[in-house]
Amino acid sequence: MEVTKYCPKCHTRKNGTEFYKSKHTTDGLAGYCKECVKKTAREYVLAHPERARRYRENSKGKYDEKRKEWAKEYRQRPEVKAKAKERYATDEYKQKAHERYLKDKENRKEYSRKYYASHKEQARKYSKKYRTENADKIREKKSLYARTSPVAKKQRYEYKKRRTERDPVFALKERARKTIAESFLRRGYKKNSKSQEIIGCDWPTFTKHLFKTWEKRYGTVYAGEDYHIDHIIPLSEAKTEDEVIKLCHYTNLQLLKPSDNLSKSNKIEL
Repeated sequence: MEVTKYCPKCHTRKNGTEFYKSKHTTDGLAGYCKECVKKTAREYVLAHPERARRYRENSKGKYDEKRKEWAKEYRQRPEVKAKAKERYATDEYKQKAHERYLKDKENRKEYSRKYYASHKEQARKYSKKYRTENADKIREKKSLYARTSPVAKKQRYEYKKRRTERDPVFALKERARKTIAESFLRRGYKKNSKSQEIIGCDWPTFTKHLFKTWEKRYGTVYAGEDYHIDHIIPLSEAKTEDEVIKLCHYTNLQLLKPSDNLSKSNKIEL
């Protein structure tokens, strides 16, 4: 049954939720409605500013814990939860929340920097504990970021570009991965295994093998020249996915100069 009460201040009968709770009344509700109590308080502060200032100074921190308890209890009320849920779902609230986020972004960063500088040990312990307890969650989040973030893709591209220029072995690995992936795509299949599993050996063995094929064909040690990774038995001979995998084995791969690879095309050299 809905509880109502008469407010003698504004001479209006209102719902019980419009009154503060009170332990000093038989019905458990304050004598005046919330609106009238707030209005009276505002008028008092305006009429007695010095007295209100002294009260704030004397009671500073005195009721902090009680306020927290009141706020917590208030937020747990079903009607408050329902009202908040409706408000959070509106486009207007989401837009304002996003604007507040952008506005306070730098302030939050500055606050975080200052807090970490003055609580280094505490922050370090918390971070270590969090990483230990949420290892899978962090790994999944990093993986998602690496796959979907334009920033991460750009950083990865720049890193690979720089390292490829200074590290010929790394460049060979990247070219091999690309060659194998393209081999499957050209034959209409999807690469489901890691490149290292498909070539059938580890990367040091693979790079050593390719450099040997260069030395055997051209009679000189590979010295950073441009090259293509060629299939000795061409992929055009493969009829099934298993045959594509077999033809991508490291024993069927060799290093050729680009001009030699283009002239060889899809022929089998004798």
